[in-house]
Amino acid sequence: MTYPATTLTQQKGKWYVQCTIPKELRPAFKDRKQKRLSTGTADHTLAGRKQHELSAAIYAEFDQAQSDYINRKAADKLEPLLVKDHEIQELMERELFRRMDLAYKGTESALYSEVAKKHLETHDWNRIATRRAFKLASEQFVLFTGDLPITEIKNSHAYEWAKELSEFMAMGRNRCTPPTMLSMP
Repeated sequence: MTYPATTLTQQKGKWYVQCTIPKELRPAFKDRKQKRLSTGTADHTLAGRKQHELSAAIYAEFDQAQSDYINRKAADKLEPLLVKDHEIQELMERELFRRMDLAYKGTESALYSEVAKKHLETHDWNRIATRRAFKLASEQFVLFTGDLPITEIKNSHAYEWAKELSEFMAMGRNRCTPPTMLSMP
């Protein structure tokens, strides 16, 4: 945006650099029409020498006000979209929990293997490899802990399972069943 030229004006014995504020920037300057900066001198010649520097300062304020104005307008336009995005996310989460409740209703006393099988059948798997990995991990978990009812599975079971896997993988064997699991009934 190009700004109007500045002028020197004298008020109460001092010289000021003055510029008309563009209409679209006036709200940032409390709807004033003019922006003025003092040269700090009563000498017209000295004031003329300071005019360029003070004009640059005024234009910098205009640039900042224009940038703030653009950012505010962009934020005003984006805010409703962000609110809608947040609302959509909440709706999706509620729908996911509703579907999970329906899929696993009555599984409180079911065995882990039954729940894992039901999850394997009802979950929307994007990749076959992920489905296979889940199936293998579920089978290995059952071999390691036994086929416990869901309500009896504790954090310690998962911790011990993870510990066993990490020790096994530290030995460089991450593609086959750990030896302790092969020996289990």
